Amino acid sequence: MTTALQSQADVVVIGGGIAGSATAYELAKRGASVVLFDKGEIANEQSSRNWGWVSQMRNPAEAPIQQLAQSIWPTLEGELGADIEWVQKGGMYLAQNPVEFARLQRAAEVMAATGVPAHTLTRSEVEAMIPEISGEWHGAYYTANNGHADPLKTTTAFARAAQELGVQVYTNCAIESLGVSDGEMRGVRTERGVVRAPVVVCAAGAWSGMLARSIGVKLPQRKARATVARTAPVPHFTKINVWGAGVAV
Repeated sequence: MTTALQSQADVVVIGGGIAGSATAYELAKRGASVVLFDKGEIANEQSSRNWGWVSQMRNPAEAPIQQLAQSIWPTLEGELGADIEWVQKGGMYLAQNPVEFARLQRAAEVMAATGVPAHTLTRSEVEAMIPEISGEWHGAYYTANNGHADPLKTTTAFARAAQELGVQVYTNCAIESLGVSDGEMRGVRTERGVVRAPVVVCAAGAWSGMLARSIGVKLPQRKARATVARTAPVPHFTKINVWGAGVAV
């Protein structure tokens, strides 16, 4: 994207995935001088290889930020000027047996207490919402305002909007190390030279730990391998995010 290396900025963002691109955009909206680096292309790794779900079904400690996100997503297409294929039709976790259903029921009660519109559904209620569903499902945990967007389109839209606000984007340019002096952040060393900045946002995903080690910081990360298959288009049967044993739609 950008060619000549900018030597100084208010903030350096490392990583051109959804976290890095959105961070660069939001900082630029607030008037910061920002440069963004990625060792490959924008959205070239995990941010283009996922389901694109926007969920409120996890840790209740995350509920406030999840609810804030739910208020932002419906307006993003207009704000970014891009079609990100946002759909907000709810999310459903399927329970295979009564024990799992009881666990999901407790989880729904905990999340509902934080303000998330979560509740459980019986098997017949699930079938009424998704007649095509099959399998030995006992019921489900459901939130009505979960949604999903195209992850590649969303990430590239954030990066493009960030550039329009003045963010300098450098692709195919890896960060070699972080720079700290006298306990303060000084910037980064890239494959193409040094960029000075008092603030560095590390949104490098699996490579964050390696970069943290360059300044003596141990960042615990767990390696995990998961397989996701992308098929040819199949007949449409629901806009709800559906997760169960061996299935995700």
